Amino acid sequence: MKNIEQTNTLSRYVGQSVRRQEDFKFITGHAQYVDDISPRHMLSVAILRSPYAHALVKSIDVEKARALPGVVAIYTGADLKEQVKGIVPNWIVPGMKVVRRPVLAYDKVRFAGEGIVVVVAEELAIGYDALDLIEVDYEPLDVVTNAEQALEPGAPILHDEIPGNLAVDFRRIVGDFAQAKADADVHITRRLINQRLIPSPLEPRAVLAEYDPFTDKLTLYTSTQIPHVIKQLLAETLNFPEHKLRVIAPDVGGGFGAKLNFYPEELLCAFLTQKLHRPVKWTESRNENQVATTHGRDQIQDVELTAMRDGTITGLKVVSYANLGAYQATMGAGVPTFNFGNLVTGNYKVPVLDETIYCVMTNTTPTDAYRGAGRPEATYLIERIVDLLARALGMDPVEVHRKNFIQPHEFPYRVITGV
Repeated sequence: MKNIEQTNTLSRYVGQSVRRQEDFKFITGHAQYVDDISPRHMLSVAILRSPYAHALVKSIDVEKARALPGVVAIYTGADLKEQVKGIVPNWIVPGMKVVRRPVLAYDKVRFAGEGIVVVVAEELAIGYDALDLIEVDYEPLDVVTNAEQALEPGAPILHDEIPGNLAVDFRRIVGDFAQAKADADVHITRRLINQRLIPSPLEPRAVLAEYDPFTDKLTLYTSTQIPHVIKQLLAETLNFPEHKLRVIAPDVGGGFGAKLNFYPEELLCAFLTQKLHRPVKWTESRNENQVATTHGRDQIQDVELTAMRDGTITGLKVVSYANLGAYQATMGAGVPTFNFGNLVTGNYKVPVLDETIYCVMTNTTPTDAYRGAGRPEATYLIERIVDLLARALGMDPVEVHRKNFIQPHEFPYRVITGV
């Protein structure tokens, strides 16, 4: 009887057009996003961000801003560096040199848009007015934004803990590419640029934190794709009991991978509500979204492909420069290494592989997951280079692709990267 019921259920849904259940509240304007939630006595948070991509912070004068009526509290990075631990990435590639990202920069800013001062006010407009009254003395430093150039001798160094700006190099060598090249009838080379992009979800990020001092419980509303990960990382970083912490992701107006990151603003709001014993909310402006929310992609790829005259692929070599930005985001280093590196051969039988992926720090917004997170970059690389092989041989691209595909009878199939 149970099997019959399961069969009937499957026939009702599998392969059928199923009416969505969640649309009504969205199309009638009844969805609830973080910024729609405003508990009593809530305070608003505004953040002063650096206009420089690389500079020493010589001094910060907040006295005029502190005197503005309606301003409740102001903290600089120097105020918080001993009170709030910095953020470390969740995905740490073996051998990676890791640095903590401060919740607010205090001695040096490393990308345009990095927060340096937080203002807490009775109203958001007051907070923005206060930001205009803060005076910061910067000493601009040389800047590097290109991952390949950041590895060159004499390039500006972002972190003392990461000499030469190289966080990690990910290498995999299977077979002898030099021999494959020597034996091949055709050798194709190409430099591919997978440009940096800004995810730009319709709803920018927003965080609301509310601490109850009587129960010692903390509730964090955040526009995120990973509430459980945020809960774990926030508890660890804030040194707060996880069983007393609740993280809620209400309706989310788009994420595209940019909301798969643990951000300083989540940590900052959690700290502020504990300190002030009032709910605090920060909502990202669109300008902030362009510089403070993680970007995607930004890889330079040098590709070599060897093949025989009949179109059979005999080897692939990849050297990729992956731009991590100024700090290592939650999954930032895993995207161009494990995700990209493991899938770089795509659907093809490639007998020899030589790949090196440099994960590099630069004076740019940190990069992290975006729409496939490393997989589209790998797919573009292998599909493009196989097309170029077909062109060099004067063959139909479809024929070359099919010739090198893993065949149906060969499944299950383990590709050369081990996947």
